[in-house]
Amino acid sequence: MNALQQNWEHHSIFEGIEDDLVLEFAKEELQKHRHISKRELQRVARTKAFKQKLKWRIEDATMGIVVFGIVGIIFLSIYFAYSI
Repeated sequence: MNALQQNWEHHSIFEGIEDDLVLEFAKEELQKHRHISKRELQRVARTKAFKQKLKWRIEDATMGIVVFGIVGIIFLSIYFAYSI
């Protein structure tokens, strides 16, 4: 009966989480802090997921700027090489 109760509590903690990244962070937090409330667990997981998504967007934007800069340098070098 205890295992069934733990399984039900485990399921109800993650109920309502639709984002896979938030779910992964929630599981990670639950492993670290076994006696955390459902509200606190979901808040921490959402915050971590938001920060991770923001980090990924910044990395994508940085990579786009670098690629755009390299392509621009190549075009400018070709333009100036043929303009002489």
